[in-house]
Amino acid sequence: MSNLFLLLAFIGSAAWAQEVPKARIDEAMKELVQMASDPRLVELVVSYNTNPPSEYVSMTNEAWSKLSSRDPLVKKLTQNEAAKLIRSQIKSYVSEAFLSDRKGGKVALLSKTSRWSHSGSPKHETPMSGKNWYGKPELDKSSGVNQVQISAPVLYRGKPVGSLVLGLSIVKLLGNE
Repeated sequence: MSNLFLLLAFIGSAAWAQEVPKARIDEAMKELVQMASDPRLVELVVSYNTNPPSEYVSMTNEAWSKLSSRDPLVKKLTQNEAAKLIRSQIKSYVSEAFLSDRKGGKVALLSKTSRWSHSGSPKHETPMSGKNWYGKPELDKSSGVNQVQISAPVLYRGKPVGSLVLGLSIVKLLGNE
């Protein structure tokens, strides 16, 4: 029965995505770029890149997947200064947000993501080339929400030092919730 639910959710997300006005996603991207350029956030990413906490240096996607959302390592990332700053700036249609360092590992997040590192994926690599990225509609594994992800570079002196990703709830973007 759960496979049927996932199939219906996927079909539903594809249909909703065609109805999401591009202007709404573009508006969210402008807000994301503004958030990613916040001097306090930039400073926190630069500091993290310079001196990453030892408990995260050897983190892998496999080890991350075994942690619960209540694990102290996860809680630190949801309660640190960068997470609080992001939380204070997001809109109600944001279903997920995470900040990554230059290597793709997490600096801050609103809730536990499905992966520790997004190194090698467009949501991190495109911003690390200095460009914004728009994803395709999907049922997100970690949040359970039909969403579209967008990301932007965190720039320090004009060079990317990290990426900021937002998941945008399709239902909330359409005003159906």
